[in-house]
Amino acid sequence: MATKPAIPLILGSVRPNNNCDGLASFIIDQWHQKISSESDLPSIVSAKELMPPNLSLPIGPFEEPRLSHGIHAPEEYTTPEVQEWSKIIRSAPAVIIITPQYNWGIPGQLKNLLDHLFNEWNAKPFLIITYGGHGGSKCAEQLSSVIQMGLKAKLVCDPIQITLPKEYISGEKRVSRESKGQDDAFLLEYKNNIAVALDALINAIAPKKAE
Repeated sequence: MATKPAIPLILGSVRPNNNCDGLASFIIDQWHQKISSESDLPSIVSAKELMPPNLSLPIGPFEEPRLSHGIHAPEEYTTPEVQEWSKIIRSAPAVIIITPQYNWGIPGQLKNLLDHLFNEWNAKPFLIITYGGHGGSKCAEQLSSVIQMGLKAKLVCDPIQITLPKEYISGEKRVSRESKGQDDAFLLEYKNNIAVALDALINAIAPKKAE
């Protein structure tokens, strides 16, 4: 039996001791609770776990001799990392991004991951989740423009913007990966919006049933 394609969850932060890993585990847990009875729907898997062991994310920057707009197959890229990245995105039914806002914008390593490819993103359903002291609103705006206008992909809904309490930014607290966010009370207010967003993602990728 062929392996079912996974939905890659791209993390915008690679800093140690970040909030991104904990938020990712929270989203994955919410998804698997929602689809527990929907066995034909794919799992959400951290994008870095989909890369071969000898390669890693984030990647680049690499300089390709051709613009990604003119590349239509993974083997046409010149570097193994980008070839594998192309295969992952090409086979993905959708993409989820969870990212902090850095200096009023998109983290550089995340923009790099997006810019290495082009045709692979076209018409791909995206769900964006940003976070920060004010929900990562500037990052959400920029990322929405990049995805829709630059990469010709489509957002399944408006970005989810999670406002972190001060102690999660400048203090020692972090969203718990081990408890899948269940120990972080502030996340409760976002559960309904996240559930609605995940439903929109399901509607974008699930085969339409005949009436």
